[in-house]
Amino acid sequence: MGRRILMRWFGLFLIAAGVIWIAFSFNSANLAWGNMIPFNTKEINIEREVPMSGVQNLLVDSVSTNVNVIQGSSNQIKVRLSGRISPKYVDTIDLKVAPQGDALKLGVNLPDGMNWGLLNLDMNVELPEKLWKSVKVETKSGDVKLAQTKGDSIDVKSSSGDIQLSQVQAKSATIHAASGNVKMKNVESNQITLQASSGNLVVDDFKSDELAFTAGSGNVKLSGGQSKIKGEASTGDIQLELNSLLQDTDLKAGSGNVTVHMEKEPQSLAVDYRGGSGKGHIQWNGMKYEENAENVIRGSYGSGEVKLKVRISSGDFTLGKG
Repeated sequence: MGRRILMRWFGLFLIAAGVIWIAFSFNSANLAWGNMIPFNTKEINIEREVPMSGVQNLLVDSVSTNVNVIQGSSNQIKVRLSGRISPKYVDTIDLKVAPQGDALKLGVNLPDGMNWGLLNLDMNVELPEKLWKSVKVETKSGDVKLAQTKGDSIDVKSSSGDIQLSQVQAKSATIHAASGNVKMKNVESNQITLQASSGNLVVDDFKSDELAFTAGSGNVKLSGGQSKIKGEASTGDIQLELNSLLQDTDLKAGSGNVTVHMEKEPQSLAVDYRGGSGKGHIQWNGMKYEENAENVIRGSYGSGEVKLKVRISSGDFTLGKG
């Protein structure tokens, strides 16, 4: 019994010693971990105002900050960099504001040798209300939020952060997230192109002539909109929740399910489904079948003017209600 008590106290001692050692290591200024942002930081707040005159194209290129672009209330472009950073970098970090003819490039000047992966900064950009020729936002490891923006061309790219768009109007909108999620709401564009290598794509309340998407290992959900749709998901599910299907739709999935839910009964829809190891399910009555097998369904409602084409390697297909 005495030996058990002794061993228990020895175990508690080892745990306590480990906790003390970790705390010392993280706070020691002489050790590498001592420079990490969360433990010894100073707040920064840098602001710039840029005259709007002549600026038609905007490029925000940030290495490792979150970027938030919104519509402001003044006729100036306002840029603010805020957050917390190691005190030794406070006097060496600054906003980059570079006018180039009718273009304006915004970014962050970082000191040489700085580990930008340890930054905890936000860049907020307030834009005057106008129709831009182009708006491009790119960040390597930060999140991007873009709202209340109009432009001929809108291009957003993030290597390892999430992307959110809302209240955006454009002739063309191109969104690319390498390892983050994409979420869009209330977006109007003649052409919408979406890419997500390992994150989810979620689009709600959209209006477009054509929407194209490519997803790697994430799921895709499109709801509350109308567009010609063409998309592919390698290992995720594809889900459409629409009032009705009024334009041609072409969907392809590798190892995921494809579900198309409509609130209204199809009036003029041709269905062409072919699957590998999955099954097809049609929940709406009234289809005139040309072929109806477990993994092949061909048929139409009405005259079949709108085409729905679905190809799946190893998932199920459902044409459902509501």
